[in-house]
Amino acid sequence: MKKIIAVLAAAFMFGVSAFAEGYINANDIPVGEIKADAPQEDGFVIHGLASKSVKIEKNATKFAGEKFTQRFKMGGSRLEGETEPKVKISFPAKKGETISVYGKSSNKKDDRVAEIYDAQGNVLASLPMYADGTAKTAAQTFVAPADGTYALGSKGSTIYIYKIEVTK
Repeated sequence: MKKIIAVLAAAFMFGVSAFAEGYINANDIPVGEIKADAPQEDGFVIHGLASKSVKIEKNATKFAGEKFTQRFKMGGSRLEGETEPKVKISFPAKKGETISVYGKSSNKKDDRVAEIYDAQGNVLASLPMYADGTAKTAAQTFVAPADGTYALGSKGSTIYIYKIEVTK
């Protein structure tokens, strides 16, 4: 009996560690500014700078069937001469897991783009962040091509991120 329990426990632990699943939700972070690396649960890290912070601000909205009371306001961009934004949120994902991004453009009329980067700063995906004034609120998704650390940042201008979720 003890052997069966040990085998089941080992199988459970392997199953838990085989996937990097997790999420970060702006609702769970205190309102304010993040001006340095701020590790969160599930391996997520919010990367802000003294000169360009990530702001967590109040904002009540429904998005893709979920209610949010706060959002991440992420400025900065890859287009400012960097290979990837310094203002970003990084997280682990395993090959085949789906990364879902709940976000919008900060502009009321124009869509913007969020990018997903690998650990070397290469752009792996460009995800549309629809204008804040539109009714379009579908979460954008990307499937991780390999095990590793990924990051999400803005391609051009300020975007709002409500939640990033990594699932099987």
